[in-house]
Amino acid sequence: MITRAGAFVVATERIGRVGVARINTSGVRMGKFVDALKAGVKAATDNFGPGSYSAGQRQVRCGHCEGTTFALRQIPGTEVGSISPWAGFTLVCQDCTRVELFAACPERM
Repeated sequence: MITRAGAFVVATERIGRVGVARINTSGVRMGKFVDALKAGVKAATDNFGPGSYSAGQRQVRCGHCEGTTFALRQIPGTEVGSISPWAGFTLVCQDCTRVELFAACPERM
């Protein structure tokens, strides 16, 4: 079933017992918004995965395999306001899983 709702075209179909609505935004100003939103989400998620880091203005390299791709982890209990003798951050090598410990958060390159 196709319904026109203002500038949108809504197509509803039944899949088993569930009704699914699909909204077509092509040719509408909303399409630019959706494209911008997708680009923003992609840029944000690209910064969450493993990557290269620097500490003390030098690129961090794994002490075991010389790898340069790490996953950043915060040690539990180091959130703002908590007191822990093990405050710090770790970088986990994505090649050999060695853990490097840092007192300050390394910068992503």
